[in-house]
Amino acid sequence: MSEKSFSEIKRGKLPQKKLQNILKSYVEKNFGFTYEQLSAESTRIEAKRLIVNSSTKHTARKVIYPGTFDPVTYGHLDIITRAVDLFDEVVVTVAVNPTKKPLFTTEERVRLLKESLKDHHKVTVDSFNGLVVEHAKQVGATGIIRGLRQISDFEFEFQMALMNRKLAGDITTIFLMPHERYTYLNSTVIRNLASLHADVSNFIPPHVHEALKKKF
Repeated sequence: MSEKSFSEIKRGKLPQKKLQNILKSYVEKNFGFTYEQLSAESTRIEAKRLIVNSSTKHTARKVIYPGTFDPVTYGHLDIITRAVDLFDEVVVTVAVNPTKKPLFTTEERVRLLKESLKDHHKVTVDSFNGLVVEHAKQVGATGIIRGLRQISDFEFEFQMALMNRKLAGDITTIFLMPHERYTYLNSTVIRNLASLHADVSNFIPPHVHEALKKKF
């Protein structure tokens, strides 16, 4: 390719027909086959990619979203909705920690989540006691969803993600950020506000609000 032709290509001033001829000549000289053969090969590769995608599109991509959900907030639901848009199946799993005394029992948290997610057919709710990665394996999930509300969450979540990778290298941690209007929301704040009889109805679903009022 001449320096003049190269300069014309860079400036976008080369006629389409001349550009095509230059490309043909370049391909034949440097790759040993014609431009038409290259186009055919590209088409074959693209067709193969489409066939592979078609044959694997029904393979479920399942992830779990673990948490205490004590109680579930609109911030949690925002993360779940985002996960539903990205994956085929989402298992929302309530963590059972014997060392903690949650406000809601495990059964209550599962029930409140199920009610909150009843319109999401791709979501199931369960509970677990133990390692998150082990539960992910049990349900056939290949990813763990974690929500990042602010930069201060990242250090802890990053450490946990690295530990989970050491424990199960085939399970990936996926970080999702909620809408900015939920970045300040967490269950602890909701419980504290509710204990002071503050109005938290804008932060949690109505049925969760009713259940919360009965606790205080």
